[in-house]
Amino acid sequence: MNESDEPADLHVPDESMESDDDSDDDDLRSDDSSDDEHDDDEHDDDEHDDDGPDDEADDEADDDERVARLERRLLDERADRRDAERAAERSIRDLQQTIEGLEGRLAERTAEMRRSIAAVTAASQAKDRFLAQLGRELTTTLPAVLDRLAQIDSKQLDPADQDRLAAARGHGGELSHLLAGLVELAGAAGAARPEDAAERNPASWLDEFVSSWTRPAGRRGHLLVPSLTAPGDPVRLDWKRLRRIADAALENIAVHATAGAVSIDLTVEPEQVVLVMTDAGPGMDDVTLATALEPFVSHGPSAGLGLGLALAHRLALDGGGSINLTSEEATTTVVVALPRLQ
Repeated sequence: MNESDEPADLHVPDESMESDDDSDDDDLRSDDSSDDEHDDDEHDDDEHDDDGPDDEADDEADDDERVARLERRLLDERADRRDAERAAERSIRDLQQTIEGLEGRLAERTAEMRRSIAAVTAASQAKDRFLAQLGRELTTTLPAVLDRLAQIDSKQLDPADQDRLAAARGHGGELSHLLAGLVELAGAAGAARPEDAAERNPASWLDEFVSSWTRPAGRRGHLLVPSLTAPGDPVRLDWKRLRRIADAALENIAVHATAGAVSIDLTVEPEQVVLVMTDAGPGMDDVTLATALEPFVSHGPSAGLGLGLALAHRLALDGGGSINLTSEEATTTVVVALPRLQ
């Protein structure tokens, strides 16, 4: 085959051209992919845009619900507060009515008490005036009668008349003693006055009191045992009042108590003076102890007129003090207290 017969050159595709074509295809695919991604982004944006108003609506609904709950709670609290205020107002009104009722009853009771006190005071004053007047009238005539009886010579009388005379004298003496007690009891009222007070050494008062009673008490088998608790300085007190109270109390002990030691303790305290006397028995039962300070009440075979301790009680109270009786372990104790005077 000659050269002219050689086949014609085959057309070989240019690789660069193919590369360019591939590149163009890739660019197209890339453009398509970009377009797809852009479309997806727009779709996502559309979806996001579609969800936005719903979320805001949900948030607004939640806020409205919270506000509604708060408003309901506020209304409930206001209602509870109003109920509490009404209950408090009712309680205050009820309390005020109760207080007014109590004040009214208290005023009534106070008025009744004042009327009772006035009636008792008037009766007591009338009794005192009566006893004082009776005592004055009888004490002017009875001594004269007793004097006439004493002038009768019993030796000139027969034995029967002598007995009658002795009985008349005895009854007259008892009546005189009774009247003297009534007069003293009627005149015992009266508070301690500054002029009744005196400066005195407690030791000298106690010695004088014990000395005056040593023999009378000894005749009945009593031994007086004094003791003193006091400073050495004089004490301002209504000593005469204390002596009258002590005499009445010790006389009662001497008459009614069992023979034995009688302790007499005098104590000076900052505000008062206390006298304590304790006998040797036999003690008092509850009934006797409860009525021992009442006037005209007496107990036992040696009972008198029942005026001694009643007089002591009245003197102590009128002097701003007190007298108390206790009975323990078959002994009786009398405690007398009088305030010190300035």
